[in-house]
Amino acid sequence: MAEATALNTPSPRRSPVGEYRAFEVFDHIPAGCQLQLVRDDRHDPHLRMGEWAVVDANDREIQLNEVFAVLQSGGINLWQICPDHHKPLPVDEGQETFWLRPLDNIRGATKEERAADVERRFAERRLHVSDGPIYGWALREKIVGRVVGIFQGNADSRNLAHERDQVAALPTL
Repeated sequence: MAEATALNTPSPRRSPVGEYRAFEVFDHIPAGCQLQLVRDDRHDPHLRMGEWAVVDANDREIQLNEVFAVLQSGGINLWQICPDHHKPLPVDEGQETFWLRPLDNIRGATKEERAADVERRFAERRLHVSDGPIYGWALREKIVGRVVGIFQGNADSRNLAHERDQVAALPTL
C-alpha cells in the first residue's frame, strides 16, 4: 500500500531495486492526470511498449528534455522536447524551435561513436527518428500534458480512467 503524504495523497511506488526507471511508478491515477499507452520502444527502458504513461494534463508548459504527450496527425505520441541546436541564438519572440526526440536517441561523443551507434541500431532494428524542428507556438498548441510516471495499478482503475477520458473527449453542444 502506498504511503500517505502530508496532504493525504498517496505517494507513488518506487521501481524494484536495481531497475533504473526515470519515472515514478503509480498504483493509482493522480487527479488531473490521464493515461497514454506506450505504443513502441523509443523510450526504453524508461517507458516500455505496452505500459501506461501517466500524463499530467495540467502541466503543458514546455520544459526542455522532459517527455510530453503531443497530439500529431497519427494520434498522441510521447516525445522528449529538446532545443534546436541548429538554430542560432538569439531568436525573435515566438520563433524559437524545438525537436521532438526519443529518450532512446543516438548516442556518442564523437561523429564516429554516433555512426557506430547508428550501425548497431540498424543491426538490432532499433533506430528511432526525431521530429522537427517545430516552432514553439505550434508545439504549445499540440501538447496534451507532461509524462509524470508509469501506471501499474489494477485493470479496473485503468478501465475507469479510459472511460472517463472518453467521456471528457466528447464534443459539447
